[in-house]
Amino acid sequence: MSVGNGDLAWRHLKLSRPNRFSYDRLTSLFLVGDERISLTEMTERVEDPVSLARPGEVTTLSDKDVANVLNYPMVKTAFRLLMLPPLYNYLGEVRRNKETVSELCDSVVGVGVEVSGQIGILPLSKESCSLHFVGVDHPHLMAAAGLGVNMGVDQFPNSALGPDHFDKKVAVFDKWNVDSPYQEVVLMAMLGHVARLAELWSEQ
Repeated sequence: MSVGNGDLAWRHLKLSRPNRFSYDRLTSLFLVGDERISLTEMTERVEDPVSLARPGEVTTLSDKDVANVLNYPMVKTAFRLLMLPPLYNYLGEVRRNKETVSELCDSVVGVGVEVSGQIGILPLSKESCSLHFVGVDHPHLMAAAGLGVNMGVDQFPNSALGPDHFDKKVAVFDKWNVDSPYQEVVLMAMLGHVARLAELWSEQ
């Protein structure tokens, strides 16, 4: 993927201190950069988002650093989760097969149910968790945990990265109606699980 320095997506990544992000279902740990973060600790830290960004005084990445970051399926910046080209490509592969889509959705729903029970909130049911592929041309991925509580890539152009963000295979996950760290952790785990599957797929 070639991204020019003038592109908003590129500049956003350079300024946002991104860390590689995923969720390991087997260990119930978030993987953020070199850190392994428990569900309990993540619930505390989502209220201090800067603590999950790349540490250090330098807040601008070099072009080389950004090029390396683009090899990750998903990153956590100081304020958001971002979908990057490997995740975009993985989702495109998944969408080619209805059975594979069903398997992915079932797996993500399972993570939502498990995590909600583990962090001490009223456990969610399989009916209240879901993973949606919205739209046709691009993988507008959305994870939902409860009525109206979701995090995903909107089906409309995302102004945060400019109207051409999907052409760069980069997109922001925005959240809707998320009013507690518990809800956010469930959604982050669901999407982080997809990122972890994309990592494993990329390694094959």
